[in-house]
Amino acid sequence: QMEDGNNFGVEIQEEAVGEINKVEDNAFTALESLNKYFVMRGKFISKILKYPTIDDHAQMVRELDGKQYISLKMSLVDIRNNYMILYDIITKNEEKIRKP
Repeated sequence: QMEDGNNFGVEIQEEAVGEINKVEDNAFTALESLNKYFVMRGKFISKILKYPTIDDHAQMVRELDGKQYISLKMSLVDIRNNYMILYDIITKNEEKIRKP
């Protein structure tokens, strides 16, 4: 729990809101990267359909899928960590957040 001061309740609220905004931005970034992945994958799949004898396009899709898997895994870990930070801030300072 943070130390008390004159306007400390307001500072805690501002810190909590700032952290919530940061988590929200990170979540939107993860969603945005997922959209970009599907657009890119669609382009590669269309190349596979257009040139079925070229195996490089299929390899590009496999590599893109592997890269996206790792990216999603890291994003989920980040989201979990961010929610734990929010939980910690909110539970330790719940009284000051509700009534500054």
